[in-house]
Amino acid sequence: MRPRIVLAVLLLPLGCAGLGPRRGAPAQAEFPPPKNDAELDARLNFLEERLDAGYLHAAAWYWGWLTIDGLSGISQIQDADQAREAGDRSRDIVNAVKSTVGVADILVIRPMPGRQGARPIRALPDGSHEEKLARLARGEEILRASADRVQANRSWGVHVGNFLFNLAGSAVLFGLGHSEAAGVTLATGAIGGEVQIWTEPWSGLRNLSDYQHLVESGHASTREPQPWHLAPARDGLALEMHF
Repeated sequence: MRPRIVLAVLLLPLGCAGLGPRRGAPAQAEFPPPKNDAELDARLNFLEERLDAGYLHAAAWYWGWLTIDGLSGISQIQDADQAREAGDRSRDIVNAVKSTVGVADILVIRPMPGRQGARPIRALPDGSHEEKLARLARGEEILRASADRVQANRSWGVHVGNFLFNLAGSAVLFGLGHSEAAGVTLATGAIGGEVQIWTEPWSGLRNLSDYQHLVESGHASTREPQPWHLAPARDGLALEMHF
């Protein structure tokens, strides 16, 4: 029982600190109110189009990693309960706690913005000018959150946090005398965390820049589409790339 308490005390606070929300410059962007109804409609159309375009990737990442972390945690708990060796049991407990932090990060700490596409905007009423402005504000909020997420992932802090989070679990294993398990857990956990980070949607900053261009000039950007994105296929998902 004591190792479980030590792991919970050490890993959960470190996990929440390392994976918590980070504020970057894109999230501070403020936009002037639209000058007329035509501009309001154009900005709403832009937001709905871009959010819907990124919906599949964001939703696939959200539900995919939530399933992976959830099933991994359950599996590790079962393995820990059945393990005969102390080293195997401690390793499984560490990994179960890390998976639990991962689930909390996805569900509560940093839920993926844009995973619902433009549905949060369409769910709001639009019968009056004021209601349309409220829809615009909600869309801009999601746009800023998506850009902020990409900005954080491009910084060194989130990657160092991923390494330190996994290092904390390995340090516990090393302290308990399971050095081999500590090394394997650190390597697999850090690599898995990087895969999770780099598979996130990356179009947030581009969408924010294009939206700023629209607000300032009144015209949508004519840039080339994102080099790659997930698209539906007959048997599931496909990775489409533009050259």
